[in-house]
Amino acid sequence: MCNVLLATALLLASSQDPAALQRRLTQVDALRHQASMVAARADSARQEHLDTIRAGALVVLTRPQDGVRVRRGAEIAWRELDSLYGDGAARLATHPVLFWFLQRRGRQVPEYATKYEPVLGDSAATAADIARQLISGAANVLRKNADTTLANWFGPLLLPLSPSPAEVSRIYVELVTAPSAAVRRCYQGDAASCRAALGLLDGGDRVTLWFDADERRALVSKMSEMDRAGQRVDSDACLLTQSDESCIAVLHTVTYLEPPLSIEARHSFARAALSAGGRSAYQRLVGSAGRPLSERFAAAAGLSADSSALRWRAAIVAGRPKTVTLATASGWMALGWAIAFGLLALKSTRWR
Repeated sequence: MCNVLLATALLLASSQDPAALQRRLTQVDALRHQASMVAARADSARQEHLDTIRAGALVVLTRPQDGVRVRRGAEIAWRELDSLYGDGAARLATHPVLFWFLQRRGRQVPEYATKYEPVLGDSAATAADIARQLISGAANVLRKNADTTLANWFGPLLLPLSPSPAEVSRIYVELVTAPSAAVRRCYQGDAASCRAALGLLDGGDRVTLWFDADERRALVSKMSEMDRAGQRVDSDACLLTQSDESCIAVLHTVTYLEPPLSIEARHSFARAALSAGGRSAYQRLVGSAGRPLSERFAAAAGLSADSSALRWRAAIVAGRPKTVTLATASGWMALGWAIAFGLLALKSTRWR
């Protein structure tokens, strides 16, 4: 092909001026380079044989020499993915992922492999490490099936994690301490406020639903000068004269406000809803685009919107951190020892 291009260019050269000839030769050189690249990729694809590994609906392509290790990881990954996404994970059967071990030296991922979802792993990775990477790659495939509203609400990938005591404790601390009126009302047991704090709004003004006047003013004060530059009059009225109407006006110009409860809390809620709804829960969630998110999660869970929110809240409150209490006698004993050691320290030579 390259020879044909060059011959054509030489044939046309006799009838062209030098400038036109130079342009033509430049184009030919670019075409020749492109043709060489295509030929190289095709040759690489013919030479590189990939094994197909199936674990449930999860399909993984990998090099034959890596097959045994990747298979172990794929089996672990599938159990986790199936536990969260249920029948929704069936999409993976038609969307293979490619697992490739990165070597410290030698060839990297070939270009032809980019048509698959790439999953990369260190050459020293264990089966558990491979599983974690495959879960992330598969979750990314499934995320692409979600509409923009749902994907934005999720933020990072939704991964199949079991609720740990540490996670529940962190979310409980949020319920108690987050600077948001909606979060405080949620902690007190108001279902609508729990939904609002999680970003599951059914309408209304997020600025007034999430925050009270003091919190709105605090948010404006934390905005940079550049962000407030276009709202100088309202910003000054908000901060200097404590005009709540002006604070609201400034916050309405913010393109995106994060919901008061964190991504960790939102993912915790999502996992609880999908767990309650059974194997088809995720399919119902992604298949109801256009409806309010609170209704979509309620349909996924098979519960009312209020019940879904309050059930999640109850689980978080039930898993709150346990406080350590001392009996009165033990407390006085500890205090006595503290005083005794303090007196001994004062009598030491260092303090004379």
